[in-house]
Amino acid sequence: MEMPMYFGTEFPSYLLFFDWAPRRDSELVWSSFIIFGIAVILEGIRRAREIIRVYDLRDLKLMDSQKSCCVNLDCGNEGGSGGGGNGLRSIQPGGTIRPKLRLLFRRFHLLQTFLLGVQTVLGYFLMLAAMTYNVWIFVAMVVGTVAGHFFFSWTSA
Repeated sequence: MEMPMYFGTEFPSYLLFFDWAPRRDSELVWSSFIIFGIAVILEGIRRAREIIRVYDLRDLKLMDSQKSCCVNLDCGNEGGSGGGGNGLRSIQPGGTIRPKLRLLFRRFHLLQTFLLGVQTVLGYFLMLAAMTYNVWIFVAMVVGTVAGHFFFSWTSA
């Protein structure tokens, strides 16, 4: 059976998984509700990542302001013994790796990375659902995206 490459109201062959193949109207309605829910959740995750980014930037500024001494700068010693006049101190082996690893494994960065993975999977699920060219699935996806934006992004003005 060949899949149509135009929008229609026929039942899609498969919807994301082998066992998810709506054959009755009730199954298509439930499938549309599920796609609607995925779209709403996707918008919620996008908004959550924006909020987490704000907290992450605040956390980074706080970490930066709490630094008690400079590691890589000569802190005003002109021509000091460490840098030979270029403003840099001699760096101990591994002196810059630890702060970089600490930045890499920040809690907000890890959470954002996990949510990006979930967002990518859900986005591809919606793309594949749209590629069934079923009008009802597509409408559920668009309405779900709009509803998700309405519910989650009303404070981002």
